[in-house]
Amino acid sequence: MECHKSLTASWSTNRLWVEHKSVKLAHGNNKFCLNCHHPTNRNAFKHDDGSEIAESEVVALCARCHGTVHRDWKAGAHGRPNGYWDTSLGRQQKLTCIQCHDPHHPKFPMLQSLPAPTYPKRAARSSSENTQHEGNPKH
Repeated sequence: MECHKSLTASWSTNRLWVEHKSVKLAHGNNKFCLNCHHPTNRNAFKHDDGSEIAESEVVALCARCHGTVHRDWKAGAHGRPNGYWDTSLGRQQKLTCIQCHDPHHPKFPMLQSLPAPTYPKRAARSSSENTQHEGNPKH
């Protein structure tokens, strides 16, 4: 917020981000900072009507556009809960969206596939053994 005290928010989507060269915005069609960030209180986000969303309520911000994912997150089908599955034994806490996703580039990078498992020769039958045992219920 210190840097933004003397700067007014730019409503131009063509403005270069000289101040934020390290931010790479790749969030679908969202290419404009003030779609999420509050124009005057940079310690808050904003609803579509311009009202503030507290930083601690970031899930409400994400839910604006990601309704089905938000529904799944609330139901426990998206995200990673920490704590106890059986809440009678202890507390369970859900991580927020930005605890797993970079808000400016939320898609996880593709993972490299691991090579196929290799088996010791003694564990795999040869193709001739497989054809000999087909139809034999003992094998």
